[in-house]
Amino acid sequence: MEEKRYVCPYCGTLINKEDVLFWEQVKTMYTDNIRGEFLKRHGVRVSAGNKFSRVYYRVQPEEANVVRVDAQGFPTMIEDHLGNSIVPEDLAKARSGKQSDSFDDAFDSDDFDDDSTRDDGRNYEVHNIPKRACPQCHCELPQQFGTIPTYHVAMFGGRAAGKTAYLVNLFQQLKMQLGQNDLGSVELGTESAGFLQPMIDDYERDGTTRPTPADGGLLPILCHYRNRDNEAFITFYDIAGEGTGDAAYMANHKGIANCESLMLMIDPNMFVGGAFYGAWTANHLEGEDRYNDYGDCCKEPLDSFLNQAGELCKEYSDGIKNVICVITKVDMMLEADAKFFASGDIELLEDVKDKHRGAVNLPVLKRVNTDLRAYFEKKHQVQLRDKLAYTFGNDVKINILGVSTSTRAPGKEIRFEPRSAAIESKHRIIEPFLVVLMYFGLIPAKDQNGNIITYRGNNEEPPAPPVNPEPPKEQRKRGLFHRRNK
Repeated sequence: MEEKRYVCPYCGTLINKEDVLFWEQVKTMYTDNIRGEFLKRHGVRVSAGNKFSRVYYRVQPEEANVVRVDAQGFPTMIEDHLGNSIVPEDLAKARSGKQSDSFDDAFDSDDFDDDSTRDDGRNYEVHNIPKRACPQCHCELPQQFGTIPTYHVAMFGGRAAGKTAYLVNLFQQLKMQLGQNDLGSVELGTESAGFLQPMIDDYERDGTTRPTPADGGLLPILCHYRNRDNEAFITFYDIAGEGTGDAAYMANHKGIANCESLMLMIDPNMFVGGAFYGAWTANHLEGEDRYNDYGDCCKEPLDSFLNQAGELCKEYSDGIKNVICVITKVDMMLEADAKFFASGDIELLEDVKDKHRGAVNLPVLKRVNTDLRAYFEKKHQVQLRDKLAYTFGNDVKINILGVSTSTRAPGKEIRFEPRSAAIESKHRIIEPFLVVLMYFGLIPAKDQNGNIITYRGNNEEPPAPPVNPEPPKEQRKRGLFHRRNK
């Protein structure tokens, strides 16, 4: 049997069991430039001098200090005493050339104390140490990492498409709405919480999100999902639109190769060359200088964007099985074409509320899908479902959803509140996450007759009907699409 190795969810490094670090918190602050510089490059706020109150331990030869392993034999707990702990300087000196990770291995030795200052009152008391860290980036590995399944989702969108705003609002709303709808619970990994919290603070203060770090670095968002029957880790790889053309940037997204789900975040302005935003700004944001560069996000029209997404999946992930197309900022559409959405019973106007209580309601998803497809086809002559199928292949499941972080839709009355308003609704914000859970088989789905459908099993959804092998007319005219070979 091949020896079990973990893949760090943050830096993507393969970890052998003899290399995994165990750590514990102590009173003394030690400079750890490996951990500090890695986190800072990914937008995490770190204490001055890259100081952390932690020391590290290694598995002893012959695994003499290992007291607990997982089902695959990977260490999950060791026992040792504080006198045997290793400060970051020692770790840097212990690295061999083969273990170099391209991170900054320089440490400020003036900040290190000798072993006597690490006593903390129990220098030779043997005790259990369950907390683990990646030997390459020193990020904390969740305690159950490797013992329960891990699924990967690639998020792809153009500049200012709303990916970051979506993630910031999603994990706030999941805490409330999952429990209310009997759909389990979710908890962010320690490092991911540190990454998102500054963004949450900024968003709550003025309704904006911080820009992507200058080097395009984005820490994966790792969350632990639980319900009565299942639990798993789900990792979201937020792929910066600015970095998709950078081979080095994409190569560092090691988790993308394992992604089965692609969450495609599409700004509705891609359909109309920024017209939605122009009208919305005139009504709501006139004179606000921070939005003057918004037009940059519309430089790539829809066809070009989809083509880029298809090439990305072909190059970096050969296992995409489902595409969740999320139309962001639906408040712009709803207001610009209020008469269109006011005619008839439009599911998109309603928020999620208890529509998915205990299971994903497939008829609701189908109706949202139908409403959006009808809108883009009738108003903008865009056959979105055909475009997606042509780009990613007929055997890929496709869901088209819409979200907004600023729309309030009580009943069918559309009202828009300032982004900073405390009472604003995050319209349909959890629905794409529920579809991710459904496709990974973590929560059930119900059809229109109340029958339970479980994905990833024998009750797999029947394949979608074949799409005309010819590209839609607007694609043929522009010549932008290249057929993906499956």
